[in-house]
Amino acid sequence: RNLVDNKSLARACPATLSMGSTVSMECAAWGTPSAFFQMGWDPTRIEAIMHTIPAPRLYTGEAVRAFLTGGASDGSAFDAASFLGAAQRSWDSIQKLLAA
Repeated sequence: RNLVDNKSLARACPATLSMGSTVSMECAAWGTPSAFFQMGWDPTRIEAIMHTIPAPRLYTGEAVRAFLTGGASDGSAFDAASFLGAAQRSWDSIQKLLAA
């Protein structure tokens, strides 16, 4: 039986898509670019919960293609390097808050 854990799978992917789950947050911490695929359904309810997550929102097929080929949904260049070290930057910020 072959088992693959989420982290190994996400790190092996060039990018991931979720429909608004914590997968995008996990991928950001692991250095894998991720976006919310919100095409063909009303994301209003999930956005009320997930609005602070800085994952791109993809509403069209063109936006999905752009994201998966290296561009952001707004047409700007996607910087995968910005995802690297996200967990450490978050932890550093929390430690500063706790020390204050």
